Amino acid sequence: MKKENFKLLSPYAKLGKKVKDSVNLNDFESYLPKEYLDLLNNYNGGVFFHNGAKIKIKTEIPFISDEFIHVIFLYGCTDDDYGLKYITTHLPSDIPIDYIPVAECDGGDFICLKKDTKEIYYWWHEGLYESDCFYKIEDNIKMFVNVLEPEETEELEDPFSREEDFSKLSAWFKKNNKKQ
Repeated sequence: MKKENFKLLSPYAKLGKKVKDSVNLNDFESYLPKEYLDLLNNYNGGVFFHNGAKIKIKTEIPFISDEFIHVIFLYGCTDDDYGLKYITTHLPSDIPIDYIPVAECDGGDFICLKKDTKEIYYWWHEGLYESDCFYKIEDNIKMFVNVLEPEETEELEDPFSREEDFSKLSAWFKKNNKKQ
């Protein structure tokens, strides 16, 4: 996993509501590689991204028009609302048990790992049938993490950020204040 690229996403932990069960990572070690679990363990909660994260889709997903899946957070190694243990014990009834949600997306959709193949799928919550809900996006969790990229944020230009504009404004104020 490319940890340098992951840091570019500005990850941070957010704790959810605590639940009684403790996290037993053995429940996930057979599905998720140790390197990924170690990455999650660096955070004390679900892993959110300051500027958001997205992944470019490689195949057509009919209802995605901008070619990106927007990821809100990765489920962490905790037993709170943003933890793997919590989401796997509170799966939406539409998700078959052979999938583990590893991330949450805009609009209530999930990024899921298929237990038997370790492939990563986008789960669309509005699909009527399993074939309408799951779209493969990566071969494994490492590849998924490596292709996450920061959302582009529109930065509004500060009207006083350029020196020449500030100089013109200062001159205007001086000129207009002398008349009074």
